[in-house]
Amino acid sequence: MDSKSVNKEIRKHIWPVLKENGFSEFSTRSSWRYKGNRINVVNFQSFNSYSADISKCTTFSFIINLGIYLSYIPDYPEMKKKHDKLAPDEAACHLRRTLEKNLLQKEMPRKNIWYVDPSGLNLNEVIENGLKVILEKGFPWFDEFNDNEAVIKVLKQGIESEGGTFGFGNNPSPKRFLLLGFTASELGDAETAKNAFEYVIKSDCYEYLNHVMQSKINSL
Repeated sequence: MDSKSVNKEIRKHIWPVLKENGFSEFSTRSSWRYKGNRINVVNFQSFNSYSADISKCTTFSFIINLGIYLSYIPDYPEMKKKHDKLAPDEAACHLRRTLEKNLLQKEMPRKNIWYVDPSGLNLNEVIENGLKVILEKGFPWFDEFNDNEAVIKVLKQGIESEGGTFGFGNNPSPKRFLLLGFTASELGDAETAKNAFEYVIKSDCYEYLNHVMQSKINSL
């Protein structure tokens, strides 16, 4: 049993279903769907020997990570591409979530790790459950944030949480206010956008975007 066997099962059982649901770009462990000004990402995180030892799992166990990249926010420097399309890593997404299995595994009580045993005898069961959770929990999460009103709500009121949505920064971090400014601008909320951009510019945390934010302020 090795990670190549897991990759094969993901390619055989997971990617075709994601393709049926609009995902169009695939790597060994990640897939991307392009919907308007959103990029949805599904990632199967693997373990190296060190991280597997710490987590007390096998190197071919996996975690399922989701990400939403808001493409109306200027690209991070050197964002990678696939076939001339942005292909952000899940970790670079503006909104993120780690799924939890609904499979009882005595070898691995942690809900966010799908444990594949050394023999690989449970691989089919684990892959099937991963797909089930993506369909039942992952896709509704993507759909929830198709609306900018939902994005602005979480940026104004949300708290990053394990098992929930995270990645948008604590309040009042410059990262959160950066996302808030561009999302408010998309919604035509000039006051919120202006206040958010001024806060970020003052922080000097995103100096490479200062000219873009100042231009936005001037146009509001």
